[in-house]
Amino acid sequence: MILIGGVFETLGVSMLIPAVNAIMQPDLVREKIEKFPALSHFLTQDLQLNTDAKLLCALFGFLIGLYVVKNLYLLLLAYKQNRFIARARNDMISRVMREFLNRPYEEYLGADIPTVFRITDGDIPHTFSLVLALLQLMTECVVSLFLVIYLIRVNWQMTLLLMLVLALLTLWNARVLKKKLNAIGKRNQDIQSRIAKWRIQSIYGLKDVKVLNRQDFFIRNYYESGKVGAELATKYAVLNNLPHLVIETIFMATILGFMMALLTSGQNLSAFL
Repeated sequence: MILIGGVFETLGVSMLIPAVNAIMQPDLVREKIEKFPALSHFLTQDLQLNTDAKLLCALFGFLIGLYVVKNLYLLLLAYKQNRFIARARNDMISRVMREFLNRPYEEYLGADIPTVFRITDGDIPHTFSLVLALLQLMTECVVSLFLVIYLIRVNWQMTLLLMLVLALLTLWNARVLKKKLNAIGKRNQDIQSRIAKWRIQSIYGLKDVKVLNRQDFFIRNYYESGKVGAELATKYAVLNNLPHLVIETIFMATILGFMMALLTSGQNLSAFL
């Protein structure tokens, strides 16, 4: 299903260029069609597409149908992937709870309850979110492979330049950004366990808290831990969104810079487009 989704994504992108060429140079498109007698006969005689307007309308209708089918299929793919992840996550959490509840009673005396909550409410859902991201990454890799093949046919120099830029960005992500995200993730695990500890101790020990008048102590610690957790979540979200913004900016700058180089060297951009 991922492979078929990649084919649909590639068709959705690559078919835009013939559509633009058909609008700008309909005579050239007609000449290319006439090179294939069987196709020309089918379009002009069987489908009665004997004018440029009819041919363009048929092309636009085909594109509309292609995008409808593509997006319906991608919606089905997203449903299948998310259903698989949701069911697997629920099975894993149930197994952890079953393992925890089936232990002998003596083992509960020193059990770290906040850690159990963190595992079931945080670690396992985050793990399966990562699995879903990997499935989506596989889809994007298939699309990228097909697009690279297509772009090599269009302009291999620009494609190789973009691949070099992508390799450098990947190296930057792996060597610099990944280390920062890992450090923030480890700190976030610790702070979430601390938040759960203050919450559980204050709620389950509410009677002792009231008797000893320790409400402010738990409220202050819960608030301070939550404040640190909020700052970590903000940093993680910003750094997590940084790669695709950097990639988009550098890729567009590379493409436009490549076109500027073609213009300054006196080459025609029509062949490039």
